[in-house]
Amino acid sequence: MILILNELSFEAQFPHASHFQRAMDNLLRMRQRALEHGAEVFCGQTANIAQVSQDDTLWTAVHRLPMEMRVALVRWVSQGPFWQNERIHKPDAWLVCRDRLVTDTGVAETAASQNLGIAANLISIRPSTWLTSPLAVLCMEDDERPLWSSYIGNYWTVADLVALLEASAPPVTNWRDVGRVAGTYNGLCFLEGWMSGLTNQPFSRPAARQIIALLGVLNELASCRDEVGQRTAKGRELYEQYFTGSNSWFSDSSETEKAHSSEKMTFPHPTLAGEYLFCPFHGKIRSSVLRLHFSWPARPNEPIYVAYVGPKLTKH
Repeated sequence: MILILNELSFEAQFPHASHFQRAMDNLLRMRQRALEHGAEVFCGQTANIAQVSQDDTLWTAVHRLPMEMRVALVRWVSQGPFWQNERIHKPDAWLVCRDRLVTDTGVAETAASQNLGIAANLISIRPSTWLTSPLAVLCMEDDERPLWSSYIGNYWTVADLVALLEASAPPVTNWRDVGRVAGTYNGLCFLEGWMSGLTNQPFSRPAARQIIALLGVLNELASCRDEVGQRTAKGRELYEQYFTGSNSWFSDSSETEKAHSSEKMTFPHPTLAGEYLFCPFHGKIRSSVLRLHFSWPARPNEPIYVAYVGPKLTKH
């Protein structure tokens, strides 16, 4: 599970330093309990400029807190982890919550993550006007039609957050856990040994999160087809977001790579004896030199076949 700080819940609502200190004490206790349960807590790169009073931003107000609180908060909002480093939603996505645009905020990132099957929830500041759960977030296609909607959990007390953490699936702490999460994606078919490329790779939590996110996109795409096999509006949006543009998550191998490494990118079909799958399309795990190869394009009435994850097959 990941948790994301809701920077929108800073609403200049702390005219007195003592009120701000109590709110930050509650926030840090929530973060500490989350970390004890293996859940990462992300903030936004602009959280430090959130307005906590008429005169103070988070950054200026934090420096008047007691030393231990000040150090913890300064380190968090200046060093992260930041959700933007591995962001799911694009800056131009049209995401709405409570009748306001929330694109490029923790609310939007939490909703987009959950939409891909990633366990994600929001942490809000108390008191604020955001103390409602769940929060409905819409990704809009136009003024009237949503592409998808997501109802995200929102937490602002230590007790409720601990209850969530204790009821949640175990955290992802090794490559086997990645395989466990992958097994929940019903639109994908995993070839035997698809994770063998990770055997000699040290476990990386950022890489694990990115692998799970890539699989989440493919799983959604596998189900986003109408009765004649064409992509739905949501499928088209996912394709545009993750397969196109200079920062796309997925791409085809180059013609040179296909010519020189075609055997490495060819895998036995899991159910058709003597048939093979050529899988030059791959997802990029940006935190390391790892790739996720899969069958593409997706065919009607068939899963997407995930063939390999590990070091670049075209490296040599």
